[in-house]
Amino acid sequence: MDNVFISEENVQTLLAMGFPSESEVRRALQMAKNDPNEAVSILTKEPVLSSHDTVNMDYSVSNVYGPQLPPSYDEVCQETGQMKVGA
Repeated sequence: MDNVFISEENVQTLLAMGFPSESEVRRALQMAKNDPNEAVSILTKEPVLSSHDTVNMDYSVSNVYGPQLPPSYDEVCQETGQMKVGA
């Protein structure tokens, strides 16, 4: 990998966003050539999309970092033993 200048400001910004590992942040910034937006995509394993790609974007959850989505209505009904409304 080429020697890319890694901005300390970008490292601190990504750490402040909640990414826990400084070494992972630095590696992602190295891979992203110090571009913090691309580094976030690398850290969350999300593809970097151009504006025309957003039309066909897959909204499935595959993030490594970040909050969990709440359970679906069907999952809540199943867990609590309640019947679905209209069923």
